[in-house]
Amino acid sequence: MSTPGSLVDQLAATDFFSGMAENELELLARHAQATEHDAGVLILQRGRPASGFYLITEGRVALQLQTSRGALVVQTLGRGDVLGLSWLIAPRVWQFSAKALTPISSIHFETDALLEAAEQDVAIHDDLVSRFLGLMAKRLHSTRLQLLDLYQPAVYQGTDEWIR
Repeated sequence: MSTPGSLVDQLAATDFFSGMAENELELLARHAQATEHDAGVLILQRGRPASGFYLITEGRVALQLQTSRGALVVQTLGRGDVLGLSWLIAPRVWQFSAKALTPISSIHFETDALLEAAEQDVAIHDDLVSRFLGLMAKRLHSTRLQLLDLYQPAVYQGTDEWIR
């Protein structure tokens, strides 16, 4: 397991936590634990309680929704990405399932204790919330573009070909 100092350095080196104050990174590190998941494992299951998030350090994870035609991959996450945003907003249940496509190494953050500690310092709380809401907005935009691409009607070009 990482020492708190090396974990703080590891967090500071990621895009998501870049620029975060040292005391904020130390708080995160106190509520973090290294985790591993085998390929094929369901890490998050839609509808289940959400009480944490992961920073993926190695591997790839598919965010997916179950449809009548099977699992629809909404987004694929990899090294440096944050997995699990639903813990922040009530009712705090996973909105997507997440399946390991490859073996996964990650850092898991237990958010109940993290939020309780962050509430003691408004600046830390606001920084965390701002980072997660920004990430939610990016993911929503990405999903919207993917759905537009998936469901836009084919266009006839006046030849024997249809293009999307």
